Order: sequence, then structure tokens, then C-alpha cells
Amino acid sequence: MKRKLTVDQEMKVRALIRALNSGEWLQARTSLCETRVKGETDEEHHAYCCLGVAGALLGLSPYQLDIELSRVGDGTHTGEYLNDEHALAYGFTYKDQLRLAGLNDDGRSFAHIADRLEEWLDGAELPRTKHETKATAPPPEDIVQ
Repeated sequence: MKRKLTVDQEMKVRALIRALNSGEWLQARTSLCETRVKGETDEEHHAYCCLGVAGALLGLSPYQLDIELSRVGDGTHTGEYLNDEHALAYGFTYKDQLRLAGLNDDGRSFAHIADRLEEWLDGAELPRTKHETKATAPPPEDIVQ
């Protein structure tokens, strides 16, 4: 059974799938966005986890992803998840974010994650990961279940 999303949410998820399959994004682990300095010119490049790519597609800067968005209602800096407003733009629940971050941090490629998102759109659950089982604390109140 197809997942119940708004037209706008489905369009955003499909754009995320295209971005993850594009080969244009450097992949990071354990944070939405990280800055990497490259070469003798000290040129900055940014690497993103799959949720960081989702945030960037919403127009969020690397600074916002790295510092601001990962703060949850109690002021805690998680570094790994979008805040409620931005997660809801895609229809992602807290569990969806845990599982997407887990796939990313367990070393799955962006293409693999994009395939799981295609299945998710069609109603499948995202696969459980080691990341999810490590999350023992309940989600902050401002993150949708």
C-alpha cells in the first residue's frame, strides 16, 4: 500500500531520491553536514549524510545543517537529525530519521538509501539498523513519532 504523503512531500522525497542517485554529493557519516578542507588551497568542500542532503534541498546552508537544525526542542545538539519542521517537509517520522541515519552511518551508499526510499514511498518500512537499537532515549517532544 502506497505511503500517505501530501503531493508536496512526495515531490520532495522524489527530489531527494534523484539527488542521492546523482553522484553530485559527498557522503558523510554521523552528522548532517561536515566541512572538509582540500589541497594546498585550503578549499572547503562539504559532505552530507542522506538527511543533510534532504536539508540542503530545502535550501539550508551547511552552517544551518551543522549547527542549528540538529538542535531539538530542549536545546540538545544531536548532529544527526533534521528538526521537526524540516523532517515533516518530507513526511519523515522520528523512526524514519533513525533508520535513514542508521543506513547512512552503517556505510550504505546514497544509491542504496535511494532504493530504500523508493520502497518506503510504496509503503514498505525502512530497514532496522544498529543505529536504531542504540537509540535508547525517547524522542524529544517536538519530533513527530
